[in-house]
Amino acid sequence: MKASTGIKGKVVFGLCALGILASLLVGCKVSGSSADVLYISNVSGRNQIYVVGRDGKHDRQLTTIASENLNAGWSPEGRSIVFTSNRDGNYDIYRMNADGTQQTRLTNDPAQDTQPQWSPDGTQIAFISLRGGNPDLFVMKAGGGDVTRLTTTPQMDETALRWSPDGGRLAFMGLTGEGSNIWIVKADGSGLAKLTNSTRPNTGPEWSPDGTHIAFWSERGKDEARNFDVYLVNVDGSGEKRLTDAKLPDGFPLWSPDGSKLLFSSQRDQGRSELYVMNADGTNQTRLTNNEFEDTQYAWWPDGSKILFVRITGVDAEVYVMNADGTGQTPLTQKRNHASQPLPSPALASGQAKGG
Repeated sequence: MKASTGIKGKVVFGLCALGILASLLVGCKVSGSSADVLYISNVSGRNQIYVVGRDGKHDRQLTTIASENLNAGWSPEGRSIVFTSNRDGNYDIYRMNADGTQQTRLTNDPAQDTQPQWSPDGTQIAFISLRGGNPDLFVMKAGGGDVTRLTTTPQMDETALRWSPDGGRLAFMGLTGEGSNIWIVKADGSGLAKLTNSTRPNTGPEWSPDGTHIAFWSERGKDEARNFDVYLVNVDGSGEKRLTDAKLPDGFPLWSPDGSKLLFSSQRDQGRSELYVMNADGTNQTRLTNNEFEDTQYAWWPDGSKILFVRITGVDAEVYVMNADGTGQTPLTQKRNHASQPLPSPALASGQAKGG
């Protein structure tokens, strides 16, 4: 993706894949076939949800209703999938088993409900809803019901939410007329706090695995040629640190499962998106992909040994997997036309999921 000009364009550079990532999980063994990697594809003309084995076998479609199906994410144990769909008229939150059965509507409101995120213990789902007139943060039980509004901010739009590892707080981007910043709130709606304070865009919050830091990316600089870079901040808002300083955008930081590294996207070489990794303190920035295409929308394997990502090759986009050092880049999907949002099953970490 090419570098954008203007604040709005540069925010889009990030948000286009946040729904991205945005999360970081994968499927389980179901009904005798593998469901290791979850992804979205519009090969049928609409966005539908698919699963495929870690070896690229057993690629199959889970949603078939003529509608848009997005923002899919695994439950913490890998047995269920939550997603957004407009199959019943407007966007609501749905849930299904990992094999695609029992597709159930969890929200039913005239306003749009999007961006569902499982709590770490699997008992709740946080989401963004327009039911209050503008995007606010809500939570509900994992089976639906007991919907609770966490934020009431008429002058701010919330997006890009992420649960803290202990499930006690959520981080999100809050967009106001003065810019976008990183905020946190407790899971009961109390303790709303602003972590960054800038008129420049700040977005894409990602909690460190120990819950002490939040990585994000921001467009700041000393002159007019500002670019997005990766930053780190303590969860109390102190100790903000810039980790990258390239001439072209860096963004989408994603913690390795052990918290020692940050995976990120950069356009610093040839102006196209490639994948890089660095130590959590910003040192040893290393390029992992190097080709004529765009590599984006990535996720760590639960044990940190591999990385999933999307490679965009002209009009096509496929899910790939590679070793954490960038070797062994292998396609998992074939001719899936704009495959996106790949997520590995958390069941892979316990050895439950099997490919092939």
